[in-house]
Amino acid sequence: MKNLYLTVIILITSLSANSQNIASKLGASVSAIYFETDYGRLPGVGLMLENRLEFKDSKFEIKNNLGVEIINNLETKYAKHYLYKFGALAEYNFFRFGAINRFGKIWTPYVGFGAEAIYYHTAVYDQNPYEEELDYKNGTAFNLKGTIGAKYKMSRNIIVNAEFAFDYNLSGEIDGNPSSDKQNHSSMITFGLAYQIF
Repeated sequence: MKNLYLTVIILITSLSANSQNIASKLGASVSAIYFETDYGRLPGVGLMLENRLEFKDSKFEIKNNLGVEIINNLETKYAKHYLYKFGALAEYNFFRFGAINRFGKIWTPYVGFGAEAIYYHTAVYDQNPYEEELDYKNGTAFNLKGTIGAKYKMSRNIIVNAEFAFDYNLSGEIDGNPSSDKQNHSSMITFGLAYQIF
């Protein structure tokens, strides 16, 4: 029994120490997207859940994201492209910033780089008011992602950010045109809100 108490105390101490060295910030973001395809530049919108890990007295953060982007291609192909994404990025803050960084500022510019896995669904619709789905194409792909933006700490636990991002897709089939060798890519402006959960 004494060994069990000792183990519990060590575990609690370890978790407490880790919580003081790492902060987790859970948030969401919305993006306005331009998707470059064989059909031209297409508009879209993205919704993401995000989690950032901040490390004590470090300018680096790790961001994970999970969400969907919806691209409108109704004028040329009468289709919609649904991109379900999961990714990880490393972000570098130019100033010390965050909830557990000592002597940190309330804002910082930052850059990020990472990669995302994509499951895409291209749906082709009938041109009538009911938009019945006639055909579809599914597949998987990967993309490289670069970001540049700014973060602002509204309070100790609430952070907002705005960024410009560029995605380079390692596939030319996301737009539903497998006969083309042209890689698809997209640019987007994103606004996000995060809350420190521990």
